[in-house]
Amino acid sequence: MQHAQQNMAPQQHRWGAPQHAQQPWHRPARANEKLTILYSRLSRDDELQGPSNSIVNQRQLLQEYAERNGFRPYMHLCDDGYSGVCWDRPGWQRLLGEVDKGNVSAVVFKDLSRMGRDYLRVGLYMEMFHEREVRLIAINDGVDTVEGEDDFTPFRAILAEWYARDISKKIKSVFHKKGRDGKPMCTNPMYGFMKAPGEKDVWVVDEGAAAVVRRIFRMTLDGMGPSAIAKTLASEEIERPSYYLYMAGRQATGGKCDPELPYNWRGNVISKMLRRREYMGDLVNFKSYKPSFKSKKVIVNAPENCVVFEGVLPAIVDRDTWEMAQKMRKTRRAPVAGMPPNPLTGLLFCADCGGKMTNRRKGAGEPFAGSGCGGNGSPHAGCDGGSACGGDHKSGGNANSADSRSGAEPHYDTYECSTYRNNMKRQIRTCSLHYISSAAANREIASHIRKVSAFARENEAEFYEIVHAASGARRDELAGRQRGTIDKNKRRIAEIDALFRRAYEDNSKGKLSDERYTMLSIAYDEEQAELAAANRELESELCAYDEHQANAAGFAALSRRYGELEELTTQILYEFIDKVYIHQADKSSGERVQRVEVILNYIGKFELPAAERSPEEIEAEERRLAKKRRQQEYHRRRYAERKAAEAAEVEEAAEAEEVGEAAEAAEAAEAAEAAEAAEAAEGAEVAEAADNEGKDSSLRSE
Repeated sequence: MQHAQQNMAPQQHRWGAPQHAQQPWHRPARANEKLTILYSRLSRDDELQGPSNSIVNQRQLLQEYAERNGFRPYMHLCDDGYSGVCWDRPGWQRLLGEVDKGNVSAVVFKDLSRMGRDYLRVGLYMEMFHEREVRLIAINDGVDTVEGEDDFTPFRAILAEWYARDISKKIKSVFHKKGRDGKPMCTNPMYGFMKAPGEKDVWVVDEGAAAVVRRIFRMTLDGMGPSAIAKTLASEEIERPSYYLYMAGRQATGGKCDPELPYNWRGNVISKMLRRREYMGDLVNFKSYKPSFKSKKVIVNAPENCVVFEGVLPAIVDRDTWEMAQKMRKTRRAPVAGMPPNPLTGLLFCADCGGKMTNRRKGAGEPFAGSGCGGNGSPHAGCDGGSACGGDHKSGGNANSADSRSGAEPHYDTYECSTYRNNMKRQIRTCSLHYISSAAANREIASHIRKVSAFARENEAEFYEIVHAASGARRDELAGRQRGTIDKNKRRIAEIDALFRRAYEDNSKGKLSDERYTMLSIAYDEEQAELAAANRELESELCAYDEHQANAAGFAALSRRYGELEELTTQILYEFIDKVYIHQADKSSGERVQRVEVILNYIGKFELPAAERSPEEIEAEERRLAKKRRQQEYHRRRYAERKAAEAAEVEEAAEAEEVGEAAEAAEAAEAAEAAEAAEAAEGAEVAEAADNEGKDSSLRSE
C-alpha cells in the first residue's frame, strides 16, 4: 500500500489557518530510534482561534498517557475540521508517510473513531500497522495490539461508521428541508452575489462582480464566444471569479485560487456562468449529489430532478437577455477567413428538411460586417435592396465577384442546407442545396422586420386583430408541416433499414467487400441518428406549440423600444427573429424567385396586408419587367452570337487543318515520286556500270 509522503513542516488548517498543534516530537530522536505518534481529529470547527477545545483536550489526554507510560520521543499530529470518512487528511497522510519510512513504533488515539468512521478502511489500516510492527493504542476503547487482539474492536469500528451514517442522514435531511423551502443550499454565494449582512440565507447583488456578469452577457449577445470573451477580460486585467472572491475574503468555489494568476479567465468558466439561472433571479437547488456519505464523487443531477424557485433572488440580468444568450449559444460561431462570425448563423433553416443552413465563406475580401450598404451586412433603414441608395448590394455569394479595391481573390458568403452538404460527402443524395447569399438573406430579413415593426407602431389596433386571427391558422399550418417532416424522416429511416439489410446480405454472399460494407454501415448509422434526433426535436416542438400563444403586445413593445431600426445587430436579430425558413429557388417563370419565410418572436409568421398599388406603381413595375425581359433577350442573343462565333472559329480551324493536311499529303507524294525517280536513276547507273565492266572483261580475255 502506497501513501503520500508528507514533509515535516507544520500542517495548515483546512480553511487556511495555521495549526499550532503540529509541533515536533518531545525530544529529538536518536539514530535508529523510532517515535510514537499521538493523533487527534475533530470533524467540526468552533469559533476559537486555532485548534478547538476538543482538539486541546485530546492533545492533553494523549500527552499525559505518553508521559505516564514512557512513550518517548513522541510527536503530535492532528486534523481539525475533517470528517472521519475523509482519508486524505493532511495529518493522517503525514502519519502514513512516517509509517512507510519505518520511523514509527506506536500510534496512540483517544479512541478508534479518531482514526476514521469507515470500518473497512479502519480494518485495513489496522492490518497494515500489524504488518509493519506498529503498536496501535486506543485509550478510551482499551485497545492495545501488544496485549493481543480485542474481539470487540471490529464492532466498535462498525458502530463508529453507523454514527457517521446517522449524522450524515440528519445533516442531509436538514439540507433537503432548506432546499425545499427555497433557501440557497451552498455555503458561499456564487460570483455576482454576496450574503446580506446578518442574513446567511439571503443573497444580495455584489455590484462589483455583477457589472462583469452583465458585460459577459452583453458580449454574448454581440456574437462573441466564451473563449473570445475570456481573452478580452484577461487582456483588460479583470480579476477572475475565484481570485475576486479570495481577495474579498469569501471562499471561492472548490477553494481553487492561484494568487499568481489573477486574470486567468477561461472559456469553460464563461460557459458555466452563462448557464447559471441564478443570474436571472431563479434559485436552483439539488443540482448535484453524492452517492454515499463515504464518497467524495459529485454526480450532477438531471435537470428534471433539480428544484427551481423562480424570482426568489435579485436578478443581475433580465430573463429575456438570459434566454436569448442560451439561444445564441446553441450554434457555434467561429470567424472564417479573417471575417467576424455571420450574425445570421443559427437563425436560418431549410424549409424542406428542417436542418440548419450552413454558412460557407472563402477569401480575404471585404469582411461580412461591411458587405452590405448598412455597414453590418444588412441594408440601412428604408433600403429596399435597389440601387437608389447608392449602397453596395452585391451578394457575397457571387463566386465570380472580386474585391476591386484590394485586388483580393474571388470570395463568397453563402448559406446552404447542412443536410444536403453532409450527405453529399457520404454520397447520399437527400434534400437539395437551398442556396442563398448572405446579402440576399440579410436584405429580405431586414426589409421584413422593418416593415412589420413599422406597421405595429403605426397601426397597433389592426396589428392586434391580424395577429390574433392568424394565430390559429398558423398553428395548424406549422403542425401539419412538422408532421409531414416527421413522416418523411420516418420513411427515410425505414429505407435505410432496408438498404442496410441488403448491404448485409451482399456482404455475407461476398458481393460487397468488408471495407465497403463498413463504410456504408457507418454512413447509414449516422444518417439514422440525425433523422431520429430531428424527429425528437420536431415532436417536442409539436407538443409544446400549443403552450406558446401569440403575444402581439410583446412584439409591439419591442418595436417601440427599437424604433426605426437604423442598424440590425446580432442582438436585435435574435430579439426579433425566432427562425427563418429558406425555400428552394423557383426558376419556372424565367426568373430566380426564392421564398424567405421569417418567423418572428411573439407573433410567429406575419403577413402584411396587401397594399393597393397606384397606377404609377403598376406602370413602373411593368416597365421594370419589360426592361428585364429586354435584358434577358439581349443576354440570350449575345450568348447565341458568342456560341455561333465560337462554332465558326472551330469550323474555320477545322477547314484550315484539312487544307494543311492536304498540302502535307501532296508534299509527301512529291517526295515519294522524287525518291522513286532517284532510285530508278541509281539502278540504271548500276546496270550501266555492270554492262561496261562486262565489256571490259571480254576485251581483256580476247
